[in-house]
Formats: sequence, C-alpha cells, structure tokens
Amino acid sequence: MKVFLTHTETAFANYYGERPLAALSRHAEVVRNPTGRVLQGAALAEAAAGCHAIVADRATPGRPRPSPPRPTSWPSCAARWTSAPSTSPPPRRPGCW
Repeated sequence: MKVFLTHTETAFANYYGERPLAALSRHAEVVRNPTGRVLQGAALAEAAAGCHAIVADRATPGRPRPSPPRPTSWPSCAARWTSAPSTSPPPRRPGCW
C-alpha cells in the first residue's frame, strides 16, 4: 500500500513529525509532498497518482478526483478522536464514509 502525505516540509516538522512517519512506514510505503507548496486539485491528484490513500494536512483544500478504478481514501489530520465512551456512532459529514 502507498500513502501520500500532503504536508509541506514546514507543516511536516510542526505537525506530523518523524515518530508518526516511522509508525506509518511500518505499514505502508510513504510518499511525501516533494513540491514545498500546498497542493490542491489536479496538482494534488497528479502528485498522489499511484497512491492508495492521501493523508492531508489542514492547509490542503478540497478533495482530488482520482481516475477510476482506484479509489483514494481521504483521511484528514484535522480529525479529532476522544477516549470518552459513547453509545452512538460519530456524526457523518457529507462526502465521508
């Protein structure tokens, strides 16, 4: 499995870091944003071509339109999780699975 990280070098150093990268690398081949700029639209889809998933930082707008047949998942680093017990499922946002 290949995972594309959209983070610029600055965003990566401030938000993601080497420890999470090492953990993710144990499970997937990681491809990092080589451009030094925030990617969006066609540029993002082109940079992530061949990847199975995209992990986007907060600065990455929208969602790419991958060519079929390979769907691309779109997890966001901005997601928040809580350890508090809950009896109901989390709310669904439009466009999310």
